[in-house]
Amino acid sequence: IIDMSSVIEQVQVVKQGFLTKQGRVFKTWRRRWFVLFSDGLLEYFVDEEHYAKVDAKDKDRLHRGHKGVMDLYGAAVVFAEFPKVPADESRFHCLEVTTPKRTLFMYAEKVDDIKEWALAVQRVSVLASTSASSIAQHVSHKKKNADVIRRASVAQ
Repeated sequence: IIDMSSVIEQVQVVKQGFLTKQGRVFKTWRRRWFVLFSDGLLEYFVDEEHYAKVDAKDKDRLHRGHKGVMDLYGAAVVFAEFPKVPADESRFHCLEVTTPKRTLFMYAEKVDDIKEWALAVQRVSVLASTSASSIAQHVSHKKKNADVIRRASVAQ
């Protein structure tokens, strides 16, 4: 049996790659390099090169150079047909990730890619949610990730 709390403590990259996301304010679509971490954070960067410049051991995510970050604790993940996706075929490869604070629409060029992302996001969301089995762990996780997200928003 794997000790889930140790997996969360040792933050690891679960999945990474290009997806196209819809902007939060301006509903334009931008291709971004997404990185999914085992602690329940999904970060996205302008491209792979920007992420490559990040020191993987850097615990301070404020200065990581990401364009955005989403806490996946308790996230709901569903496939969605999104008619406003620019590429006709890709609109069927759309994923909707919803948390209490945000809904993120993103798509991949291939249906197999978005299926892999959906599975990975679901697993990380469940892992982040169940690893916080005690109230203290839950509060600590939420506070840590909320602080990262808040400081990242201010920095941009």
